[in-house]
Amino acid sequence: MSEAPEKIITDEEIAYVHANANFGSMSPRDVVSDGVRKYAVGYTGGSTQVAILREHGLITATKGCGYKANLTEKGKRYARAIYSRADLPPTPEQIKADPRVQALVVAQDRIDSLSAQLTECEARLLKVTAEREEENIKFQMANTAWDQETATRKVAEAQAATIKALVEAWIEVAIYCSITDGVCCCGDNMEGHADPMNCGHTPTDHGAYYAHRLVKSTEAALAAFTKEPKT
Repeated sequence: MSEAPEKIITDEEIAYVHANANFGSMSPRDVVSDGVRKYAVGYTGGSTQVAILREHGLITATKGCGYKANLTEKGKRYARAIYSRADLPPTPEQIKADPRVQALVVAQDRIDSLSAQLTECEARLLKVTAEREEENIKFQMANTAWDQETATRKVAEAQAATIKALVEAWIEVAIYCSITDGVCCCGDNMEGHADPMNCGHTPTDHGAYYAHRLVKSTEAALAAFTKEPKT
């Protein structure tokens, strides 16, 4: 089983030698591993990378004024370690520790939370929509009932106006036309009726008497019917 790169060069050594060198987003250990890979296949690194590799004892002294060098025994051990590790799948612990995986876990938790909130909002929306539809149905029913009541009232008002006109016309007839039945209220015929001094009353035609009373009652009823209701 190959050694782990951390056993050959510790993280503390990596950090100490790297110091303030700037390789952008590449981590200090990745700088070392990248340099070892280059020299393992015959390439060279830059001046700062070469200096770091030499200080770790991973490459021999450069030849001439260039950066060509060979891996030392320690460098070969480090190369075998990183190439062997590259062939192995990451362990569950390594996967969990990967910042990218952790970011995905956080993002998934956020997605799950938002999905739950969205589901709750959808349920509330369905409830509100159903309530609104029910209110709309009630409103439409109320409008229909109002329209029917209005139509019925208009018909009743028209009928009442017609009846009122007819009644008023009959009142005119009763007032200005003679309505008699030829019989006195006492039951005797008006024609040939006994003298008041003999019968004790003034002869009154039953029809005229009844028509007079009916006119008075009808006039009172019409007055009450047309009076504006109190509010």
